[in-house]
Amino acid sequence: ILHQIVSREEFDRIADTCHSIFQKNEVLKKSNFHQHLLQLEWAEGLRLATAQLIIQGYENGGDILRMANNIVKLKETEATVKSSTRYKEINKILQVYTMSLDDFIEQPGTTFKKLLDHIFDHIPEQLEKHKIEVSAKFEREIRENKTE
Repeated sequence: ILHQIVSREEFDRIADTCHSIFQKNEVLKKSNFHQHLLQLEWAEGLRLATAQLIIQGYENGGDILRMANNIVKLKETEATVKSSTRYKEINKILQVYTMSLDDFIEQPGTTFKKLLDHIFDHIPEQLEKHKIEVSAKFEREIRENKTE
């Protein structure tokens, strides 16, 4: 099943929004993206920033579409593998793990432990203590790096 997140026409309209705002004002003719955001009226700046986040910029951007596309493609792959006779024959499955960035920021150790549980679900219960220790160490290092 192929899912299309944005049609070509919709993508072109978003790109046109960027082009209609970026470096069109005489004062901002040679300004960069950041300077535009600082100098445009808030509504125009929001339009420009949103369009830039949705589509690919020259060196950055496109995050929203890229994240949505990754989720769709991973879920499609998961479904394909699940229905594959080859994988059924060797008794293998593919499970996609998705984590919330907010959860990771608020509780990096807990989130990391959930990831370890997902990756190493076949590991004996005796190693549970080790996964907890590794997750706690990971959280300490994350928190220490935030304060530097």
